[in-house]
Amino acid sequence: MFEIDKKEFGTFVAELRKEKGLKQKELAAKLLISDKAVSKWETGLSMPDITLLVPLADILDVSVTELLECRRMTTETMTTVQTEALVKKTISMSEAELAAAAKSKRRWGAAYACCITVSCIEILLYFLWGYSMELFFTHLLTVEILGAVFGIIFCLFIKEKLPSYYDNNQISYYTQGPFRMHLTGVSLNNSNWPYIVRIARLWTLSLLVLYPLLCLIAFPFISGLAGNMIFLYITLGITLGGLFIPVYIVAAKYK
Repeated sequence: MFEIDKKEFGTFVAELRKEKGLKQKELAAKLLISDKAVSKWETGLSMPDITLLVPLADILDVSVTELLECRRMTTETMTTVQTEALVKKTISMSEAELAAAAKSKRRWGAAYACCITVSCIEILLYFLWGYSMELFFTHLLTVEILGAVFGIIFCLFIKEKLPSYYDNNQISYYTQGPFRMHLTGVSLNNSNWPYIVRIARLWTLSLLVLYPLLCLIAFPFISGLAGNMIFLYITLGITLGGLFIPVYIVAAKYK
């Protein structure tokens, strides 16, 4: 009853944007978001974050009330019923965001559980096929523990939305409990953060499943100190480069 019609909202935003002579990219730049986000609003595919309503209204020179009502309003005094309906619309938006975040966490949590199961099966095969304990402790165990721990952080606990002050300041670090992330030279905000989180999740899940396969294939050819060192460098390239290179790419692209 109190939901906002996404298509009606998008049409209204598009009209106001054009009245101001702004392109989607220009409006997005003012809000520190991607132009794809603005495009999704205007086509009715999504709604803006609740924290963007005030700055969006200011840029389009309307009130938040007019935005939520999807029409220009006169200076008439709102009735109690109208005010209550407007508040409920805002609450509905907030609840929808929370529900979407919870659904995403459940989906990624299920993916994490599946990858952990596959990883355990691969490790069992490792021992059944008679590989040495030395190679297991030198290479495989460390990386799988790394993937399991970061999988818990990225798939189950990390926040999918940054506080609003990230959008208004040049901040390159993120903290949540004991977890720390510092991307030198890159500003984190709510435009690039969802892509960073997605990359981190894919990286941890891939690490859990694909690295044991790599070990099963490569270990028969590893011999001596030189062989172990070469494989160690390959492992570092996969674990570190596989995360930070894509993260820097998406952080810069969607800044």
